[in-house]
Amino acid sequence: MKIKRILVVDDQDVARKVISSVMEKHGHVDTAADGHEALKHYVTAVEDGWLYDLVCMDITMPGLLNGYQAVRCIRAHEETSGITKPVPVVMISSHTDLPAFAKEMDMTVDDYITKPFSQSRLEEVIQRFLY
Repeated sequence: MKIKRILVVDDQDVARKVISSVMEKHGHVDTAADGHEALKHYVTAVEDGWLYDLVCMDITMPGLLNGYQAVRCIRAHEETSGITKPVPVVMISSHTDLPAFAKEMDMTVDDYITKPFSQSRLEEVIQRFLY
């Protein structure tokens, strides 16, 4: 059975740790505190040939790459690298209408989790995308 690889991106240390602790039961977890660090992890994973099975990405983060910009970079990299099966991306944010926000930002994402979130909601995402 292939070990699942998950990337958790959130600038809030507590949120990153909570999400990671749930995800670690299902595979190898890399974490990042901003979009730039997330993109570095993503590119390294592609270069290593061990692609992510799931990316959980906060939207509002400091630095040059926030969540929606990082997702755009990931999607562009997939396209230029010839990756035929895009990684599932789950956006995590305190925005109350995440689907409308994602549409407005022209993001290609697979699901949304609104903060604060429950462990059962994380488990639902895990079951949907990892199994």
